[in-house]
Amino acid sequence: MNRFIRAASLLGLLGSLLSVSAQAAPEVQIPAGKLRGEQIGELQVYRGIPYAQPPVKTLRWQPPVPVAAWEGVREATEFGPACHQPPSRPGSIYAPAEAKKMSEDCLSLNVWAPADAKDAPVFVWIHGGSLVAGSGSETLYDGAALAARGLVVVTINYRLGVLGYLAHPQLSEESPDGISGNYGLLDQIEALHWVQRSIAAFGGDSDNVTVAGESAGALSVMYLLTSPKARGLFHRAVVQSGYLVSTPMLKDTRHGTLSMEEQGLALSRNIEVRGLVRLRAMDPQELVVKSAMAGFLPMGTVDGQLIPAQPTDIFERGEQAPVPLLAGFNEGEVRSLRFLLPPPPANAASYEAALRERYGDLADAMLQHYPAEPMGESMLATTRDALYGWTAERLVRAQTAIGQTAFLYFFNHSYPSADAAGLHAFHASEIP
Repeated sequence: MNRFIRAASLLGLLGSLLSVSAQAAPEVQIPAGKLRGEQIGELQVYRGIPYAQPPVKTLRWQPPVPVAAWEGVREATEFGPACHQPPSRPGSIYAPAEAKKMSEDCLSLNVWAPADAKDAPVFVWIHGGSLVAGSGSETLYDGAALAARGLVVVTINYRLGVLGYLAHPQLSEESPDGISGNYGLLDQIEALHWVQRSIAAFGGDSDNVTVAGESAGALSVMYLLTSPKARGLFHRAVVQSGYLVSTPMLKDTRHGTLSMEEQGLALSRNIEVRGLVRLRAMDPQELVVKSAMAGFLPMGTVDGQLIPAQPTDIFERGEQAPVPLLAGFNEGEVRSLRFLLPPPPANAASYEAALRERYGDLADAMLQHYPAEPMGESMLATTRDALYGWTAERLVRAQTAIGQTAFLYFFNHSYPSADAAGLHAFHASEIP
């Protein structure tokens, strides 16, 4: 009898636990439909939420189309696939620990939110990866730590490489606006529209959205700051290790840089696939890999609309989004990106002579900050400051000039394994 009672008690306890477990899966209603996520401690997590229709077939190289509504409850417990990208460089410290599942149907996002969130600040993260690689589901970008501090965190995927940034005369011809390129940037803007429509269901405040990114994600944030199409979709910006470079024009060659349409034509010739019909019919991974091997460099495009002018000129004129800003860079940015270094001078005397030839009366000041010995460290520092330091300082000055609060940081915290590898505060090491 006692054995029967104990067994019945255990079955009852098991039933209660299963009931609690079943009840623990949170659900939210957003405009597109109902989602079922996962409860992890005090947080609710929703993964792989589509924010746009799959950009496949005739929608390849088209602006994103808002996701269609669905019936019933959609499971949101698994990350969506990454957008197509080339294989990682062997030995790269940035290579993911596991092979990524990839698909052209990749326009999804992920949300981490406190279970009791109500009008919480929203933090939208745009991943880096040279506009070629990465995804919002990488372990490095797990939003749990920030959500535990009271934020609603959103990480996004966006089209990469040739699928995200190809411009081509035929694409411009079929566009109602007469433009092409910038599809990855358009994806980011569509994700921000999704946040405006849907984030309240997760306890987020759509009037308190910070958009943030690192490296190519930071470049994307700068594009968003300059774009009239993104105006009003975010209220603060964070630029981590951003690089503000000359942006190609859609149709005109500038300073020897081919227009993006000309680059698109050249790519079509180089991979021996002519015409949009054949390009759209190509296997997406084959297209991405062949384009990378052919040297296609994804960049934003100055098209007069999405990016209306050179970003540097927009910031200089004070025409960017009037929002508070945090920008900065790391002590060891180039230690993990040594391919950015110029060829080193033969010796210290050659280094000093090169500085004097280039900077004239300012050479003594340059040598004080970047001495010839140790030359290797000075090469790392000058490259870092020219790319990342200059960008961060210029952004802070630009926002301050239009009356916005702006902060500049310099990150030099390291840890033993990075120090042992000679990397110190390397590129992306500041990401929590």
